[in-house]
Amino acid sequence: TCKPCNGTGRTPGLVDTIFAEHPVTEVVLTDVEIAITGSRYWIASYEFNVALMQAGWDISFPSIETAQESISQRCVNMGRRRAGLKPTVWGNS
Repeated sequence: TCKPCNGTGRTPGLVDTIFAEHPVTEVVLTDVEIAITGSRYWIASYEFNVALMQAGWDISFPSIETAQESISQRCVNMGRRRAGLKPTVWGNS
């Protein structure tokens, strides 16, 4: 059995450390595609959408820019919370 992952295939990430030690203001998920259906933009990953819905996040956006900005802001706040920091209040919140 792999000691770091204890056989699960997953290891703890660096989110807590990175956010505690650096002033992260933006997160770009390079492996998440955004698709369009009609006039709405969606994250093109069923698994990712399920995780977002379980967290209470919207998964449909009016534009690709709004989708990218919203995902970034939510990831920043998630990282801040995991590091024991208060969430950032965004100008358009």
